[in-house]
Amino acid sequence: WDKAVTCCQQAGARAYDRVAFHEAAAFFNQALQALAHLPEQSNTRVLAIDLRLALDRPLTALGEYARRLALLGEAEALARALDDRPRLGRVLAMMVHALRQTGDPEGAIVVGRQALDLATDLGDSALQVHASHNLGQAYQATGDVGQAAALLRWSVEAADKESRTPSTHFRMHSRAWLAWALSTLGEFAEGRRHGEEALRLATME
Repeated sequence: WDKAVTCCQQAGARAYDRVAFHEAAAFFNQALQALAHLPEQSNTRVLAIDLRLALDRPLTALGEYARRLALLGEAEALARALDDRPRLGRVLAMMVHALRQTGDPEGAIVVGRQALDLATDLGDSALQVHASHNLGQAYQATGDVGQAAALLRWSVEAADKESRTPSTHFRMHSRAWLAWALSTLGEFAEGRRHGEEALRLATME
């Protein structure tokens, strides 16, 4: 686990170094294989969820979207079996992006609504920001730009108020998507403002 986390951190510091992400994925996969030999208890099932969530970043960076979606599906089943709603919310929010990347934006919207509803029920503002952001992208992919802009605008504004400050990369990415949606709607002044802020944030990374 520690080796895998270190590789992910090094990859991020080296502009998404594919070699480091390959190493991280290999270590996390080894951990999953080892976990399969342990007695099935609640704590091992929680670790099984966390390992699958940890694999999400390197698999995304490597473009292994089908493998990513399969692991998230396994994590969802484990979280539901444990009735672990916070982890289920995280899994669902990640699945929105994975479904969109594998060409199923309609499925992403269904899962995204579930993630957002769960985040709201839990009162988890950080998860609400994440779910709204990914759900907005899914709506954009289906051509419902108005709904996309509303969700992305909310996500951007909420992220600025979030005490658990989202990463600079996330804030930059959110504004870039919002600028795109607003420009499609002809709201150029607001779109340009968010686009310029996204550019400013990009220079800080």
